[in-house]
Parts: sequence; C-alpha cells; structure tokens
Amino acid sequence: MRRKLLYRFFEGTCDISDIKKIKEWVEASPENKEKLLEESAWFDAMRISSQREEASFYAHKGKIVFLREFLRIAAVVLFVLGGIAGWRYWKTSDEVAMNVIEVPAGKSANLTLSDGSKVWLNACSSLRYPSMFNETDRDVFLEGEAYFEVSADKKHPFIVHTKEHDVQVFGTSFHVQSLSERFSVALMTGALRVSSPELGQEEALTPGYMIYMENGRLREKKITDYDPYRWREGLICFDDIHFSELMNLFEKYYAVKIEIDNEKVKNYVCTGKFRQSDGIDYALNILKKDVSFTYMREEETNTIHIK
Repeated sequence: MRRKLLYRFFEGTCDISDIKKIKEWVEASPENKEKLLEESAWFDAMRISSQREEASFYAHKGKIVFLREFLRIAAVVLFVLGGIAGWRYWKTSDEVAMNVIEVPAGKSANLTLSDGSKVWLNACSSLRYPSMFNETDRDVFLEGEAYFEVSADKKHPFIVHTKEHDVQVFGTSFHVQSLSERFSVALMTGALRVSSPELGQEEALTPGYMIYMENGRLREKKITDYDPYRWREGLICFDDIHFSELMNLFEKYYAVKIEIDNEKVKNYVCTGKFRQSDGIDYALNILKKDVSFTYMREEETNTIHIK
C-alpha cells in the first residue's frame, strides 16, 4: 500500500473507494495491519511536531476537524490541541475498534466517518463510533447534540443510539438533541424513523418536521424555526427563554461558570442571537441595554457573577 494513500486516509481526505481499498488491504494479513499502525505512529509524530502553529490557529477558531484513525491494539487516550477535546479509542473483544470523541464546553467538533457520513458535534457532547463500519449496519452512540449528513446506503441502515431512543436512517440530514431533560430529532432531508423500546413507540418523520418528548410520549410537529440548529455556524440563537436559561447556554458555549446573584433578572424573557466568536463580554454588554444588571468576573475560578 502506498504511503501517500495511507497519509491521505489519516488526514480524512480519502474518498469511499480508497477507504474500501485500505480496509481490504488491512484485513488481508496481520502484517498489513502492523504496517498501518507503524505508518499511523509516524504520521502522528510528524503531525504533532509540525503543526503546533497550525494548532493554535484552529484553537483560536474554536473548532477542530478530527483525523480518522483505527485498529489500535492498545487502549489509548489522545487529547487534541491541549485539551480542547478528547478522543479515546480502544479495541473490543470482538475485534471492533471503537472511537470516542468528547467535546467540552466552549468548543465544537466535526468529523467524517468511514462511510463518508459527516457529523458535527456541539459543546458538551460525545460520540462513540466504530473505526470501520461492519457489513450489516452502521451504529453510532450519541450523548448530547449533533447534526448528521448520512451517506445513502439502503442496504446498511445508519442508526444513532441515544440513552432511550434510536434514530434509523438510510441517507439523510438531521439534527439530534439527547440531553437529560430534553430529546428531539429534526429532519432536514430524506426520511428517518425514531423508536423508543421503553415506550413501545415508533414514529416515522418527513422533512421539515421534528419529533420531541412531551409528557413521557414522542410527539411530532412542524419545524417553524431553524435558528436552534445554527450552532454549526457559530451562532447562539434563543427565542423567548428566561434570562437564567440563557445563562445556562452561555455556560455551555463560553465554558464559564455563571452565578446569578440578582434574583430580579432570572425570569426576564430573552430573544435574539449572538456570534460565539464575539465572546461573552460582548453578549452580556448587549443584554445590559435591556436588562438591568452588572457583572464581575473571577478569573481564578472562571466564574461570572450577575449583580
């Protein structure tokens, strides 16, 4: 196997046909697998040594494009760009290499899976996925919030597993939010099916509609506002939410702790949008024009107090 092609694979720039060639080559012999690990180690070493300046650029932008790696023999933990996000991967007993991307507060991530499907992960989210999908289906496991653009493949369903629900598609774009207090799926293109084994419910969805949880049941409604899905563009959008809820969003997107000492502002209703890149000071100063409060920051504890 040509080294140039392998390096393109590590960079995530191979097309589907090249990925299949590499998969077949790796599975052909243990020696090929060892060769892949050896080349991957060299690639990692060169990348770490040669991209320190580039890493600071990506960190400034607040976004990471994760490289695809697979078939590691030992358990490894890799923290990319000085702790911006964690990428863990291991090999299970049935020889399936699994990766986990964990995105902390204040950051986002995007990656391309082995079938060419694209995933965008929001802050405070994690995705577990196999390094190479098997021959029957394509399963990933989500905690948090993500946007998917799934490569069409009618023979191999793509399933997003959350804590209580499964989302099955064959080729489509959609948004999933799976939080402790909230679950929803919004379909942009294609078709999908949401199932809940615990509830004994299964609902099909068409483009322009969403499914959400309400009073312990799955409900469906038309999408009337697409702003909540614009976090991929670096936008924080909110509509008719209380000031306290907005501060929770700021904690998520700006990676700070916010204490509201001024009880009077908690229930103020807010609507608008901010660019995440403008920073929390800009956002708070804009809000101060409509809401009567002041704030102070404790640098040592990374805490903002709303007075």
